[in-house]
Amino acid sequence: MIVPGQDLQVCAFRARCKEENGGRSEESARRLVRGIHIPARRYAALDPEVRAALERLHKDDEEARQARDAAEAQFDEADRRMSTSMACTGAQMAIDAWEMREKVIRKAEALARRK
Repeated sequence: MIVPGQDLQVCAFRARCKEENGGRSEESARRLVRGIHIPARRYAALDPEVRAALERLHKDDEEARQARDAAEAQFDEADRRMSTSMACTGAQMAIDAWEMREKVIRKAEALARRK
């Protein structure tokens, strides 16, 4: 079913998943499109410490993404208002978001090495 304003690729993806899995995966497709990760059964036996580290890593990654989105919104508003001071603020926000993302990457690398 196509909802007004919804991306056609998303609709096609959902339809394909529904066809391939006998109608069971529409919710899975919706979660995948929204970026919600559904843990597989094979990960159920993960060490609780590793699972907690992965959850913290996911939370930090989400915060970095939100910071990037806020910086982009700041830039858009600065462009609309033609404000250099807002653009400077947006630039600093983008730098901070980039640093947050780099920290997440380093944490993920450290977690992979610890494994």
